[in-house]
Amino acid sequence: MSDWDAVTVVGRKAKVGGSGPKEHVIKSSSQINAARRSGAITSVDKKYGAGNSKSDPEGQRLTRIDRSDEIIVPKKIDASVGKTIQQARQDKNLSQKDLATKINEKPTIVNDYEAGRGTPNQQVLAKMERALGRRQRRQESRKASVRAAGRAGLDRRNQDATTFPADIRTMTTIHNRDLGIQDAHTFSLKNKGVKLDTAADIKPFLEQLSQLKNVAKVDISGNTISPECSGLLAEALLPFKDTLKDVNLQDIYTSRDRFEIPASLAKFFPVLLQLPHLSVLNLSDNALGQDAIEVLEDFISKCKTVEYFIMSNNGLGPFSGARVGKALYKSAKLRDAHPDSSKPLKAFWCGRNRLENGSCEALSVGFRANKELEEIRLYQNGIRPSGISKLISFGLSSLSNLRILDLQDNTFTLPGSYALSANIANWPKLIELNVNDCLLKANGCKLFLGKLAEISDKSKLQILRLQYNELEADSLEIIAQFLKNMSDLAELELNGNRFEEDSEVIEKINDIFEDKGLGELDELDDLEEPDSDEEDDDDEDDDDKEEAEPETEVDARLKELEKELSAAHI
Repeated sequence: MSDWDAVTVVGRKAKVGGSGPKEHVIKSSSQINAARRSGAITSVDKKYGAGNSKSDPEGQRLTRIDRSDEIIVPKKIDASVGKTIQQARQDKNLSQKDLATKINEKPTIVNDYEAGRGTPNQQVLAKMERALGRRQRRQESRKASVRAAGRAGLDRRNQDATTFPADIRTMTTIHNRDLGIQDAHTFSLKNKGVKLDTAADIKPFLEQLSQLKNVAKVDISGNTISPECSGLLAEALLPFKDTLKDVNLQDIYTSRDRFEIPASLAKFFPVLLQLPHLSVLNLSDNALGQDAIEVLEDFISKCKTVEYFIMSNNGLGPFSGARVGKALYKSAKLRDAHPDSSKPLKAFWCGRNRLENGSCEALSVGFRANKELEEIRLYQNGIRPSGISKLISFGLSSLSNLRILDLQDNTFTLPGSYALSANIANWPKLIELNVNDCLLKANGCKLFLGKLAEISDKSKLQILRLQYNELEADSLEIIAQFLKNMSDLAELELNGNRFEEDSEVIEKINDIFEDKGLGELDELDDLEEPDSDEEDDDDEDDDDKEEAEPETEVDARLKELEKELSAAHI
């Protein structure tokens, strides 16, 4: 037997013959018999499963954990889930970087999840599921048939929509503005994957274009074009300057280096400025960044005909985003000065561009100068509460004609929720509001919904998206109270919030939709458990501690910026 006064040493320093034997698991019959003779053990229990031909190390691992005083490594994501993520990503032709950008996470996170190294995070998994259109986690609520029917209904709505934002289930920006242009008046190379490097490469396509008459739409999206070919194509557009209305230059610089992109745009933009009827311009999914901001800013400043400017997923960043905002201001003043030869800007998309807080003041100036704006989409831009507050209070609040506002996947908390609540009445024509994944939090949701209730009898809202905002049951009560007043509301999205799916209030909301004969809730298959822990309150307080500048100071600074831009423009 062991000496009571002996010091027991564990770990790597323990050696046979020292203070104690080295830690190991007794397995062989000879070792077991020797231990029995010494009195160390009196019985043997099989703690892990193993066949005669295949060993199972799980019991050994558990034995070592029982004897260890080290920190236990957290459980990693299951390998099958990682393979599912990888397969779904590859099916959509996305790189790990593309998926990471889409869900606002680092590429290393995606890599760790696919390799089975990542620690499970339900919020990250939920983002991946929505981005890839595939469920990695077990769904425990609702019957499969109900979910399938709900998904089918959502898919039909998406297909029927004339304009649909950069859908979170796809990487490419989806924009289908219907101007009533017939196929006979359309020149399209859409998604042909053609690499246009030299004059010889583009020559056959230019010949096709020259044979058409009254071309109203040119779509070369999904190809890759060099500066040389850009110049040749731009020149080929001039014969149609009196009929051309829609130009799609989306995703045309794959594999091009940073110098080729601005050089190519420098060929296109001067020609586009000569098109008096150009109404739609799509520059999305091109890596413009800071390299192309000079030529882009100059073009926007001089543009006075484009009504629908689509520019999402361009990697602008806050610096370039601010310059775009200033250019929008100059463009507005140019349009005002030439009303007979210009058209007002109606739609501006700038989603997934990392605009962050640094661009919000300049964008506010640009937005409020374009007072005819009807549609703004700034989804997934990493804008924090103070930036959202400025953007809404000093920019969007001036747009009385606003019909569609998409701020999905930015961060509101209480400051942003307050700004949204204070200005919701300024948009009497609003038909769609998307604040999914904006973290309004429980108090912010109550504040906003309370203000919405005050104008519910006048509201024209048809679509209200409030997913993943920590909305709780008390907010559902507010919705149930004003919902019957909102006769036009057809889509209400509440998934990912904190309430019980089978609650009486949800049943009441469904009954109201049924009685109206219009409208429905989304699938409530990813709800959080209601949680009243004090830790949540502490977290909310920390998130809302961003100091807000006095409004008078912000307003004075924006007016000074407007003054500088006006002087420079003149």
